[in-house]
Amino acid sequence: MSELIATVEQDFEYDLEDTSRPDFPFRNLVKDNDEYKGILFNQFKELPATPKYNWYSQDRLANGYLTEEEKYRWDNRHGTGILFSDVESKLNDLVNEFHKNHKHLDSKYNGRNLLSTPLVKTLNQIGEQIKDFEKFVSSDKTLSTEKYAEAFASEFIATTDKLNTPLLKKEILDYFINKTENNDLLIDGIVSEMMNKYLYRKTDTLESEYKKLKIYANRLLREEMLKDGIAAPEINIQERTTLNGTQNFL
Repeated sequence: MSELIATVEQDFEYDLEDTSRPDFPFRNLVKDNDEYKGILFNQFKELPATPKYNWYSQDRLANGYLTEEEKYRWDNRHGTGILFSDVESKLNDLVNEFHKNHKHLDSKYNGRNLLSTPLVKTLNQIGEQIKDFEKFVSSDKTLSTEKYAEAFASEFIATTDKLNTPLLKKEILDYFINKTENNDLLIDGIVSEMMNKYLYRKTDTLESEYKKLKIYANRLLREEMLKDGIAAPEINIQERTTLNGTQNFL
């Protein structure tokens, strides 16, 4: 068996730090906490290892796939007027070459995919639930505001329980309770103003409905936190439409 290009630790750090790869909610929260990061690494190293494009391309490029002149043109392609379409074509060919030969590549290219870990899958699910919650007031409703808040809180709590990490669950519930802005309505308002249809979109009414929805949901989530023995912050979202210092992890 060939020596791996990257150790499991290097592979993990690459996936966690590389901003060009697909992001996941609460990445920085996990990255900056040794306990959460350790849990994620333990899940990562248990994943099956398969050939990984990053290590394959790194090896091929280090061994002359591009000429020095081509490397120069590619590295200086932005804002210089240098032609690089032929280099881009060669790099696309490298991607196709990898996928075509994926099943037969040397095991030295093996790596893992952080997005396949149970923790990241759960965080992605949590992120989608928050986005769906924010879209509710501007969607075609089949439930009342209170009923939807109850259904959301129940599903949201069940998903955070899957984290199996009480402190991380607390931090995410805290984040949701303290998050007063609605990204979906912010975008709606900007688009409406650009189209000069702000009044017709009734964004102010939607914001009022969202605050009401948030009050219901926050109450249920605080009850869950108190049941778990966690003190929940009391945020009056009727008086505050933004919460300074709250990091947007989504």
